[in-house]
Amino acid sequence: MGSLSTSAEAPPRAEPEVPRHEAGAIVRVSGGTVLAGSLPGTPGRRPEHEMDDQELSLAPYEIDALPYPNDPAEAPLLGVGHGRAGSLCEAEGKRLCHELEWERACKGPENWPYPYGERYD
Repeated sequence: MGSLSTSAEAPPRAEPEVPRHEAGAIVRVSGGTVLAGSLPGTPGRRPEHEMDDQELSLAPYEIDALPYPNDPAEAPLLGVGHGRAGSLCEAEGKRLCHELEWERACKGPENWPYPYGERYD
């Protein structure tokens, strides 16, 4: 016999699936609204670097599916400054995405608070 919930809370959203990508994969990110930043009091929040969950619109764009060099067989390149990162992108005929594009890609069309779902881990 099932139980009946009397809670007025909305059911939790299903956690996003983590896709597997091949080398060189590109992801098309649809245009739309991104909730930029996070709410005050959110775990892991750095208020000196983040907006307070403001709605902003972005045009559609494409982004590499994986961190540079966009190959699951290679370790991501870390500790590279903005200038070098931009040069690496330009050498491949691409550009470095800006912060809001990165945030939109991480949050996905559902505007998840974190790339992996609702809770800070």
